[in-house]
Amino acid sequence: MKRIFFTVAITAIIILAMWTLSLQTENMTLVKVETTSPIQKDIHNYVNAVGKIKEGNKRNIYANTFGEISEIHVDVGEQVSVGDTLIEIMPFSTDKIKKDIISAGETKMTDFLADIGFETDFDITDITMVEGKGEKIEIISPINGIITDVNVKADDYITPIIKLISVSDFNNLYVLAKIPENYSYRISEKDSVKISADAFGNKSYSGRIEKLSPVAKYIPSLTGNGETYIEAKISINKPSSLLRPGLTVNAKINSETKKDVLTVPYDCILQDEKNREYVYVVKSGVAVKRYILTGDELENEVEIKNGIMPNDIVILKPIGDMIDNKCVMVN
Repeated sequence: MKRIFFTVAITAIIILAMWTLSLQTENMTLVKVETTSPIQKDIHNYVNAVGKIKEGNKRNIYANTFGEISEIHVDVGEQVSVGDTLIEIMPFSTDKIKKDIISAGETKMTDFLADIGFETDFDITDITMVEGKGEKIEIISPINGIITDVNVKADDYITPIIKLISVSDFNNLYVLAKIPENYSYRISEKDSVKISADAFGNKSYSGRIEKLSPVAKYIPSLTGNGETYIEAKISINKPSSLLRPGLTVNAKINSETKKDVLTVPYDCILQDEKNREYVYVVKSGVAVKRYILTGDELENEVEIKNGIMPNDIVILKPIGDMIDNKCVMVN
C-alpha cells in the first residue's frame, strides 16, 4: 500500500513538473511588443511659404525742385515725429544746372550726372513730393516713424527724381509672402499664419492673411524653370523690436482644420505586397492584422479614416508576419 502511494506521489510530482515546464516554455514563446493607443484630436493642414517683412506705412521723400542740400538734420535709425525738419535745400533754376554741366567739362559729365541722381533707383511707391518754393526748402516728416534711409549728403545736387530720405512706421509691419502656385488653391483670406525666422531665434509671431493678389507673378530663371507664385499680405500680431523690414521669414499657413481625427504614429503602419496598409492590434493577448485607410500625413503621425477604433491597442514597430496571430506580451 505504501509502495502504491509512493508511486502515485512520484507520478504527480513528475506531472506537475512537466506542466510547470510546459507553462514556462509557452511563456518563453510569447512575443514582446510595445503598444500605443490611437489619439483622437483636431489636425491642421499647412502651406509653407517664404516672405519678407514690409512697412505698411513708408514714405520715400522727393523734392519737386532742383537744388543743393544745405543741411541734413537726421540719420538712419532716428525716431522722428510729424512735422520734424529732416533736410534743408537751397533750390535753384534749371539754368544753373546747365551752366554747371558745361563748366564741369565733357570728361566730368558722367560723374556730374551721377552726382545729381541720374543713376538712382526710382521707387514710385509711397512717394511724398515736396514743392520747391522760397529761398530755402525744409523737408519735414509726413509721419511718425524711424529714418530707414538717407540717400543724400550735404552739398549734393538734387533733382525731382532723387529719393532724399525714407521714413517708416514700425508699428505697422506686415509680411509679403510668395505662395507657390500648386498650393494656392488651399489657402484663402483670413487663414491664420505662424511667422518665424532665424533672426527671431525661438520666438514666433501669429498673423492672418489679409489679402491675396488676384493675379500670379512669375520669376524667370537662367535654366528656364522659373517660379510662379501668388502674393499674400499677412498681418503680424503684437510686433516687437525683433521685426525689421527686409528680413526673410517663414510663413506657416493653417489652410484647413479637421475635428476629432483618429491618428497613430507612422511606426505602427506596414504595407503588404499589394501596397495595402495595415496595423496589428492586440486582442485577447493575440496580434491581429487590421487593414486601414489612411488620410492626411502629419509630422509624426498619420490620419486613420477607418480600420481601427479609438479603444484599440495598436502595436508599435511590428515585425510583420513574425507576430501575425501570435500570442504577445505587452512591455
